[in-house]
Amino acid sequence: MDDNTLLKISLFLTVGGIIALFFILETAEIQGISVSAAQNKSSGDFVKVYGIVENVISRDKVTSFSLNEYRQLDAVVFDNVSLENGLFVELEGKISEEEGKKTIIVDSIRIK
Repeated sequence: MDDNTLLKISLFLTVGGIIALFFILETAEIQGISVSAAQNKSSGDFVKVYGIVENVISRDKVTSFSLNEYRQLDAVVFDNVSLENGLFVELEGKISEEEGKKTIIVDSIRIK
């Protein structure tokens, strides 16, 4: 085959692959897990967790609370978020562990 033809084919396939990856990433979704399952995840794992908000504490630009679903898991949002006890929420974030205690560092939160 001609070098020019091979170049055109490789460029076409490369652009097609990038477009396919873009659509795959747009439609992919992280599966939600329970608070109990999140307790078993490793530090640094990205999770989506559902639960009921309890023990809300808001200070300056940090909001901390517990997420409850038969077991509790602490969560921290580095933003001033308006939450109330008893709300059912969906969190996405990374698991952090300090001194044996796991916490979710929240990237996004949705009230359900």
